[in-house]
Amino acid sequence: MDLGRIYYQNARVSGIVFSQLGSGLTDHIGFFGPTGAASAVQVGSFQDTTFMTKGDGSIASYLGAGSGALTNCKWTSTSGVRISGLPRGPYNKLLSQVNVFNPANLSTYPHFVNRSSGTLLIRYVASGVAAVHTYNAKMWAYDATGSLTDPPPDVTVNAFEINASGQWFDASHSGVWRTIHGQGNAMFFANHSPANGWTAQNTHIWVAALSIKANSVGVLDDMNFAVSLQFA
Repeated sequence: MDLGRIYYQNARVSGIVFSQLGSGLTDHIGFFGPTGAASAVQVGSFQDTTFMTKGDGSIASYLGAGSGALTNCKWTSTSGVRISGLPRGPYNKLLSQVNVFNPANLSTYPHFVNRSSGTLLIRYVASGVAAVHTYNAKMWAYDATGSLTDPPPDVTVNAFEINASGQWFDASHSGVWRTIHGQGNAMFFANHSPANGWTAQNTHIWVAALSIKANSVGVLDDMNFAVSLQFA
């Protein structure tokens, strides 16, 4: 049975899609220090820049100058974020001030800081031309050498959703960043359901802001992200 496809995209340049793992193209997210992909995140600090990278941490040249950069969302407090990498940034905002697009028109971005303020755009396309609602969509980080329930080693991974209702949202932990370590601590995205004002659609989009703190020295690359959802 074809259950549809999930795509991971650059929220700032949403036409750029992460390739599938193992394809040899750009299939990773890299979190770095203040001067970009050559700089380290200091132990005990959160990242200052974020890029689409190859497995070795390098920026894929085919993307062109600057297009591999993701919007950087840096944890500043449990309810604060510093957004940079935008033409108008950087901004220091409360999560409650980070706004996004109007769900009635996905091409309209009426707010001061919009969906391009997210790190990652997650797009689910249902099978064929099926129109569906989605429920219990969630995202978490896990140990790439272990199981989906294992926390990622040597890092702290925080996230929040930039939600289609017009502001930040995390159904499971509203108001603050959520530490998404293992499947049992996933961040739930908003349901695209009739109760939330959504009509059935073939394509569903969520935008996640991600911030990573280094807890030890070295290349910290044993971390994966996972997304799951239900639809009807």
